[in-house]
Amino acid sequence: MGHKMMKPNKTKTMQQTLEELDLATDSDIILRTVPKAGKARYTIRTSARTISPIASKYCPERNQKIAASRSVRTMQEIAHSNNIYWLTTLTFRDDTEPNKAKELFAKFKRTKRMQPFSPYICVLEGWEKGERTHLHLLVNKQTAQKLKTHWPHGTVDTRQVPWEELDNVCKYMGKKFAEINRPRGSRYTASKGIKPKTESHYFKNTIDSYKHLLDTAEGKDLSNNWSYNNGFGRGGEIIWNPNNTQIE
Repeated sequence: MGHKMMKPNKTKTMQQTLEELDLATDSDIILRTVPKAGKARYTIRTSARTISPIASKYCPERNQKIAASRSVRTMQEIAHSNNIYWLTTLTFRDDTEPNKAKELFAKFKRTKRMQPFSPYICVLEGWEKGERTHLHLLVNKQTAQKLKTHWPHGTVDTRQVPWEELDNVCKYMGKKFAEINRPRGSRYTASKGIKPKTESHYFKNTIDSYKHLLDTAEGKDLSNNWSYNNGFGRGGEIIWNPNNTQIE
């Protein structure tokens, strides 16, 4: 992913640490943390924001991209917080319509031999002409093994995803979320009640925001995952691995 993990280092000044995390600023900071997922998004407003005439116009393509990015971020938070690190692809052997594929999967995961069905995220693909209908899922190891053994409608491919690759896997699963001609309905489905709790905090100085991040991450290594500067302010995402043991 290209990010460098950092832990508190006595040889560095506080300013150096803040600069590496992109938190060095004289402005206020808003933090939106998802502790179970090991994620914190920050916003630093550097100037009064106005809405440009272009941005204020209705633009379906732009709205789709914004909604798609939001869906991918939510999937990342769900996957990390529920420890679902097994990417499993279910491909239908026959020409199966997308709605029929949803119906077959929903019926299959309720069968006795698939219980308990782990927390999961599911994305349907194959709705474009010439493409075989398939499902991308993130599940735990036990459910991945049961899918490989019992899936009756075609082929199964499954592999474990390292923690540092999980965000990119979610981006891959959501690669078609912004397409205007995609089928109507949810971009993804997931188990009920597994969306992690989020917390919002407002800080007047960077040192307090950094101390809060350290407390939230329980001293684990921090990294700036991505950042932006749009002229009105800065923002980005700081991450840490909340798991102390190997994921299965």
